[in-house]
Amino acid sequence: MTASQAGEERSLTPTQWKQFFAAWLGYLLDGFDFLLITLVLTEIKDEFGLSLVQASTLVSAAFVSRWFGGLILGAIGDRFGRRSAMVISILCFSLGSFLCGVAWSYWPLFVFRAIVGIGMAGEYAASVTYAMESWPARFKNRASGALLSAYPIGVVLASQLYPLVVPHLGWRWMFFIGLLPAAVAWWMRRSLPEAQEWQENSRRGAVTENTAIQLLF
Repeated sequence: MTASQAGEERSLTPTQWKQFFAAWLGYLLDGFDFLLITLVLTEIKDEFGLSLVQASTLVSAAFVSRWFGGLILGAIGDRFGRRSAMVISILCFSLGSFLCGVAWSYWPLFVFRAIVGIGMAGEYAASVTYAMESWPARFKNRASGALLSAYPIGVVLASQLYPLVVPHLGWRWMFFIGLLPAAVAWWMRRSLPEAQEWQENSRRGAVTENTAIQLLF
């Protein structure tokens, strides 16, 4: 190991901190949305005249589509870069959240929740991988542990915003609020470099040799 490489191992650069925060913020959105739909379920049920069973399926809609989002966006991240997968996932999440806020009946809302689920699955896979491959090896475990803090913070944030927003503005604004941090995360990710480890694998040709990815691309 050269002296410069050893110095990089001992400290983190501002860019690496920014990369981590972008991943952390995306994971926070995951926790925020997880609780959000359960908080506003009663208001949605009353407005659309849904049965309890119908309303409950809106919670599972995002989970049903997660496997598809994880598969597709995970493959995109392996083939075209972690940053690309992160940007696509946050766009899916943002678009799905906005559409949930303007949904006019049960089935459109169900479809929009499924779009959110695709983004959420890709968000988790891309964010964790991006952070792990951007930080030096000696800090990877710390980064992994620190990322876990984002999810419960997102859950708490949703619970605190509910009594402030829904009684005054209605349930739809809870979905609109979710666009604010998503816009920040998307802006950050557009300006961030690709994960260093993925770049090194790409230069060696390891990315294109992945047979699982070749099934999709």
